[in-house]
Amino acid sequence: MVRLTKLEIRKFDGVEPTTLTFGPGFNVLLGKNATGKTTLLEIIAAILRDHFEPLTHRSQEFEIAYELSTDAGPISVQLEVREPTFAIDQVLDFDTPLAWREVRVSGHLADREFDFTSRAAGIVEAASNKLVNLPASLIWLPWLLLAVGDGKSGQRPFPQRVVNREGRLDEALTVWERWFRHDKASNLLRILNVDGHNTAMSGEGAPDALLDAFRDALGSDPSEHPERQIVLEATNVAALREAVGLFDLLNARLTYSVRSSTSAVEGGAPGWLANYSSELSFDSRYGAIIPAEQLSFGQKRMLTFLLYEASTRGTPAVLDELVNGLHYEWVELCVEKLRDRQVFATAQNPLLLDLLGFESVEQVRETFIQCARGADGRMAWTNFSEEQASEFFSAYEVGIQHVHEVLRAKGLW
Repeated sequence: MVRLTKLEIRKFDGVEPTTLTFGPGFNVLLGKNATGKTTLLEIIAAILRDHFEPLTHRSQEFEIAYELSTDAGPISVQLEVREPTFAIDQVLDFDTPLAWREVRVSGHLADREFDFTSRAAGIVEAASNKLVNLPASLIWLPWLLLAVGDGKSGQRPFPQRVVNREGRLDEALTVWERWFRHDKASNLLRILNVDGHNTAMSGEGAPDALLDAFRDALGSDPSEHPERQIVLEATNVAALREAVGLFDLLNARLTYSVRSSTSAVEGGAPGWLANYSSELSFDSRYGAIIPAEQLSFGQKRMLTFLLYEASTRGTPAVLDELVNGLHYEWVELCVEKLRDRQVFATAQNPLLLDLLGFESVEQVRETFIQCARGADGRMAWTNFSEEQASEFFSAYEVGIQHVHEVLRAKGLW
């Protein structure tokens, strides 16, 4: 199980330097609009995805430090992404200007230290003179853990999912459209054979819960049948099966059209690249076939959550306005599914807040993060103070008001 326990913002455009600590359960971001709740979620998601390129669109250079707890032991990391240092378009004679960006990562895992610096080239956008399309996807954490092992047998000391590949579940349908947009022409699935087992290492436009089922259906050597159709039904994928029950439907059908499947070797491990398209539909009780795009907003949100939750187990969940479009019963179900996980969530709706429970002042401090604007206009993020947490908990213990009512009465939300 991987958890983010501490985050220090040392330098980030528009954000006051701050240090935040996080609890093992729900960590809820409170604040008015435009106070940086989504920005903070994106920083957290970048850490958990081990993929920091999206942050460079918000801050051309930044410096953060963070701590993770893992089955292999605690990890502390200092990450510094520096401004592009010099243009190299004349040196390499490219039509599009390029520049170098330097990334430094240091810290320690258990009793071992690491410190390395890498350079990556990116495209300079002419209009803004900023570096974009930076390939700064570090993805170093799983391999660092694998290299460390347990020091004796060499066994992997970490769970199968070390990073949350799905990132942030957005407040609308951006993730849904990435997975199920009906006009998508093709996707790519990369499979590696590690120790005799096929592993879906990466895939475009699909969550891990579906990629795993797709990988299993492809068989041990996908290149034997490079062109074919594979149909997965609700019985093959637990999240689809649960959605069918919640939506009062008969079945879900996910059809994969594999256009090509070729052998490949990466890092000495054999594998395959599968090019495919997919189409999701449902069988209604009255005999009609319902394309995925005809589901309601709430149904799309709920199915997206079910697939996200199944795809990110073992890692923290990052949820932006989870309750949007969901009936209270579905919100309760979502919260119940997340009870034993670390969760980072924003809350502009009292439904989520009122489902939280508290047993101590310390738990209150671990749960809430206030997002506001400082005197100079920069975003300011803080944990509750001891006094704020004590006042909240005293009122909460009385049991008269809901959580959101206590927060409002105390001026905390």
